[in-house]
Formats: sequence, C-alpha cells, structure tokens
Amino acid sequence: MWEAGLAPTYNKQLSETPLWSATGRVVYRPFDALSLGASAKYVGKRFQTEDNNAWVPDYYTLNVDIEYRLDGFGLPNSLIRFNADNILDKHYFGSVGTQTCWTPVNGQQTNGCTTMPFAYEGAPRTFQVSLVARY
Repeated sequence: MWEAGLAPTYNKQLSETPLWSATGRVVYRPFDALSLGASAKYVGKRFQTEDNNAWVPDYYTLNVDIEYRLDGFGLPNSLIRFNADNILDKHYFGSVGTQTCWTPVNGQQTNGCTTMPFAYEGAPRTFQVSLVARY
C-alpha cells in the first residue's frame, strides 16, 4: 500500500534498466583484404516508471558488415566498408525515459509530475557504405 508523498517502489525493478541484456560479435577473415562481420544485441523489457506501471518490450537486433582493404590498389591503410544495421527490420524502442513521479491513484492529483514516460523508436533497417582513405 502507498502513502501520500511516497512512491510505491518496494520490490520494483529499477526504471530504464533491463534485467537482461547481451551482445556478441563474430568476424570471419577468409583472406587478408576481406573481413565479414555480424553482431547481435538483446535488451530485455524496461520499465518507464518507478512503480513499474509502464514498460517497453524486449528487443533484439542483428547487424552485418563487409570490409575490403584497398592496399592492393595502391591505397595503403584504406578500405571500403558496407554496413547493414537492424537487418531484420525489427521495431523496437532504443531509448526510454522515466516519469518523474508515480501514477495518481483514484484520480488524485500528484504534485511534482512534470513529465510523462516516453520512448524513442530505434533505427529501422539501415544500409551504409563508407570509404576510409588514410594518407
């Protein structure tokens, strides 16, 4: 039970922080000039309020990249890189913000509530080509 002036946070999960997250990356280099990479990321459910009344679901993303070194073309220490981020085009919330107070009970006004919980949508499937030229 809660009392006026106290947020009901006993036994609640810390807001904006998942219980579980994991990331990993593998790189395969079939020969010196070529590098193939893949990375995966998992982020668990995150609460947006201190009383755990609002939350965003868990998500995972998969990214791949190809890198080709251009030393053989007379461009030492230069490379061309292709990245594909969120290749499965998952819808997710990359960033969440917490509410600065707790949810009013029975329509009561709660002083000090200046914001509501928010979430920013994560990046959709994105492709990028980069040329890195060192001279």
